[in-house]
Amino acid sequence: LDSFLPAVGNIGAEFTSSDAENVFLYCLLWGVGGQLVSDSKVKFDAFVKKLSSENLPDKLIYDFFYSTEEHRWLNWSTRVVDYVEPSPFHFYKIMVPTTQSVLYTDMLEHMAPLKPILYVGESGTAKTLTIENYTATLNSEKFLRLAINMSSKTSSKDVQSNIEANVDKRTGSIYGPASGK
Repeated sequence: LDSFLPAVGNIGAEFTSSDAENVFLYCLLWGVGGQLVSDSKVKFDAFVKKLSSENLPDKLIYDFFYSTEEHRWLNWSTRVVDYVEPSPFHFYKIMVPTTQSVLYTDMLEHMAPLKPILYVGESGTAKTLTIENYTATLNSEKFLRLAINMSSKTSSKDVQSNIEANVDKRTGSIYGPASGK
């Protein structure tokens, strides 16, 4: 919730109690109901609408986000930009913007600076590519990237070995990034 609210010192008269409730509903929708699929999303949508005293979209709320600038719910499709072919062209760098990728990117940009995030969702919704694109924008002097591919065969020992191979041992059980990072 704090990732989507203005900082305490920056709350102006333009941020109303209605904005606060709508932001809370947005966070409730994704924090509690984000992992739901198909029929369960429809049921949770109806439940949230029943709880709310706000004017919510008639369609499935999952297709919308609350804009505190415009003080209303907007469809995610309004934020989808046109596809631009990567240059130089590499097949693995193709990212066709969709409402799902815009949603994941928006949440990542709001929450990653403040909280650890675990992305879950259906296959093919650009979770990995969205995270890779985001981490590529981070300052390489300050952050190191480590991608670990996992499957049902990945053990905790595999993950631990992968991490330990990419960090320096300081003292005892203290590990850290390579010197200077």
